[in-house]
Parts: sequence; structure tokens; C-alpha cells
Amino acid sequence: MNFNDYADSYNSDLTDQKAIYKFFTSKRDYFLEYKTDILARNIKTSPQNILDFGCGVGLCLPYLKNIFPRGKISATDISESGLSIVSNLHPDVNVIPDHQLSNNLFDLIFCSGVFHHIPIEERLVVLRRLNGCLSSKGILCIFEHNPYNPITQKMVSSCIFDQDAQLISRNNMEKMINILPFEILTSKYSLFFPEIFSRWRTIEQHIGWIPFGGQYFILAEKT
Repeated sequence: MNFNDYADSYNSDLTDQKAIYKFFTSKRDYFLEYKTDILARNIKTSPQNILDFGCGVGLCLPYLKNIFPRGKISATDISESGLSIVSNLHPDVNVIPDHQLSNNLFDLIFCSGVFHHIPIEERLVVLRRLNGCLSSKGILCIFEHNPYNPITQKMVSSCIFDQDAQLISRNNMEKMINILPFEILTSKYSLFFPEIFSRWRTIEQHIGWIPFGGQYFILAEKT
């Protein structure tokens, strides 16, 4: 899929998809806040250099700025059109073209919903590349769809942006990460509760082992 074709209409296209994920929320931002809140609660360091890898049009950037107000936020994506939008909307963010990424080091790399778009044979290569872009003891944070959740499967199969998606299980993602010089710090399922039950979200830290959440997240430290 060429994401340049969808960059300009990304927000409106997401709105068109609202009926698909209305089980969880009537607001798109619910998912964005949900994930960055999990990151904030689980990271034990204060990263100075943060990268949003596969940033798209920058939907997560306001939330990353909020939880890391003193950090330098950078963003990269294979879509040049998406990066152009990020530059216009977030002039305080350091936009890095994909081919220049290896010239930088980061304390935290945030990677949300990216790997299911990467061809299976290229995923380990991308993980190795991200490892090389982390500073000593740097943290990689990955959020991915849980292929065992039927609602997630329905959402992905119905989403225009996921036409090429090949979901990856938490177990298989962990296996790839463990091949490389990483130590997995946290690995849990998340997104159990729709917005109407958002006050129950604190329970997730106790039930993250149950493979029914809509997504999962993994925090891994470079060794």
C-alpha cells in the first residue's frame, strides 16, 4: 500500500470508519490517549530524545508531547506526504526522512500499529534497524493489534488502511525481539474496555496476561 495516497484524507477517512469501531468509542482520540497513557504508566525512565516511528500524519504526537514535555520529539515515516503534514501541523517536532533515520540515536522509540504493515520477511530487519537507533539502555515501545480478538479482526478487515495487513501475535513479536540485543521489560494485552467503561482501565495491569485485549504492547530495553 502507498500511504502517500491517503495522507491528505487520513483524518476524514478515519471518520468514515467510525461505525466499525463504535463498539469501543465514538471518539478517535480515545485510542491515541489510551496507548500513550499505557506508555506513561509503564516507562520507568525520563527519555530526552523520543521518536515516533511510523508516525503517519502525526496523530500520536500531541499525546507524546504531553507525557514528555521536556523531551525532544522526532517523527519519521515512509510516507513523504505524511511527513509534510506533520511538519505543517507540528513545527516543534523534528521530522526525519526515513533514509536519514540511521544518523540519529533515541532514548525511546514509540511504534504504534506499524508492524502489521511490514512484510513478514522484513520485520526482523526493521527491528534490527530500530535497535541500532537506540541509545544505551534505550526503550522500544511497540503497540500491535491482537489477532486473537474477533473485534480487532473485524476492524482490521474493514479498514481501508489495513488492506495489506498481516497481524502478528504477541508471542511471535516477542520471539523476534529476543533474537536481537533486547531485554523485554513488559509485555501485556491491552484495550480490554470500551470508552463507556474507561474507569475500569486500571484493572488492565492485573489482567494483561489474558489474550482477549484488542491490542498488546511490549516494552524492550536495548542491551
